[in-house]
Amino acid sequence: MMKPIRRFFGFAMYLFIGLPLLLGSMTMLSVRPWLTDPAAYKSLVEDQRFTAVLEAPQLPRHMPPTVDLGSYRYDGPAAAAAFQDAIPASALVQTASRSIDSVFSAIDSGASGFMLDLQPLREALIAGSGPFASAYLARTGEAPEAIPVQEQIQEQGPSPGRQLVPATDQQTLPSSVQTPTLTASNLATALEAMATGLPPTLAVDDPSLGAVGQRTANLATLRQGFSSASIWLALAAAGLTVAGAFIAEENWRKRLKLLGSRILGPGIPILVVGLVPHLINPAGLIRMAGTASMNQFPALLEYVKFAATSLTGGFMVVGLAAVGIGTALVSTTHLIPPGDDEDTEELL
Repeated sequence: MMKPIRRFFGFAMYLFIGLPLLLGSMTMLSVRPWLTDPAAYKSLVEDQRFTAVLEAPQLPRHMPPTVDLGSYRYDGPAAAAAFQDAIPASALVQTASRSIDSVFSAIDSGASGFMLDLQPLREALIAGSGPFASAYLARTGEAPEAIPVQEQIQEQGPSPGRQLVPATDQQTLPSSVQTPTLTASNLATALEAMATGLPPTLAVDDPSLGAVGQRTANLATLRQGFSSASIWLALAAAGLTVAGAFIAEENWRKRLKLLGSRILGPGIPILVVGLVPHLINPAGLIRMAGTASMNQFPALLEYVKFAATSLTGGFMVVGLAAVGIGTALVSTTHLIPPGDDEDTEELL
């Protein structure tokens, strides 16, 4: 009579406490290597495969038909192609890399925001305004059209003290509020002026960063705290799983077998998460999603696979360890001879 009750309580302890703790601890251990490491994020943008995406000739084909820059509406694919010709991809890579450093510096100092360093991109835009204009005009044959002022106001929304211009056609607006028309001769000058107007740095306020900084002394403390929490959670999960196995079964052979199977349960899906990017081509997933055009963008597919394998590497390591331990525990049942009570159960 007591054996079914013990098995029920052992299973309930595992299902409602042990299993969630095992999954949580395995997930935390899997993401711990890169979650608080800025170098892991920077490697995603500094890798040559990211540069290949920015320079890929297929990129302009996936741009929207039109792109609004400032007060003017550009042809999207032509603007993207001209940007590739005039602006080096290294400027975007440097800007993204410095932004990652700024975010982690803000977390480290407890600031409520961070500064985006736009200087590399700003300098590249100023220097490349002429080549951009030439490349854009060569593809379109005409300068971008001005966005009607009324449309600009509607997109920005009304502000206190500002009256919406009732006109719907820019031609009926006073000349003082009309957007100057661009021509092939002054496009480069207008682009250079717009690039010069960009600030070297841009402040981004994010109160959540300050909240993280107030709870932790610095980034090193945050990293150490996350590591400690992962380890303690794993120890608690292991202890409760062992306790559940001891409660459910009475002899060592059955306990080891049950313990191994309960470790294999969460370990297999964790391992699958780590193995999927290595076993499945991202192009196949995209085809199943119905975006067949993405299959013609090999640089992006290669980068997605690289990013996925980089971020899921910890899952494969933790999953392999869990599956290995679980398999070893289950296999020990073949080395330990069954007890007299098991022989009796089989006869019954």
